[in-house]
Amino acid sequence: MPKFGCRCGHTISLVSVPSPHEANLIFDPEFDELCNRRTAAIDAFLAAVRDGKRDLWITEFYRRPPFDISDGSIIDDIITREDDFSLAIVVCPECGRLYRQRKHGENEYDCYVPESTDE
Repeated sequence: MPKFGCRCGHTISLVSVPSPHEANLIFDPEFDELCNRRTAAIDAFLAAVRDGKRDLWITEFYRRPPFDISDGSIIDDIITREDDFSLAIVVCPECGRLYRQRKHGENEYDCYVPESTDE
């Protein structure tokens, strides 16, 4: 998502990575499942390396033929793969509105406006 339009009229640029205006939200039950899947994937990768089936594992994980990649990069990819579990959060730097993705994979957001600090 390269840019996001805020209700205040500001266009939020999400081009730079990491973006200072975008985050990911993972609820506790999904985080537990994510951790379980990470552990299982790392265990499977290490077993494949040990058993001489590294290329086959790469093909299945990346859904493409084996390519030149370090073991550390593969483990990093396993650890950072959270797309199935996270919801996008976008914060407007102008007005402070927070947008939370309603459902994974959908381009619909709920908008939250900061409470006034006036008492």
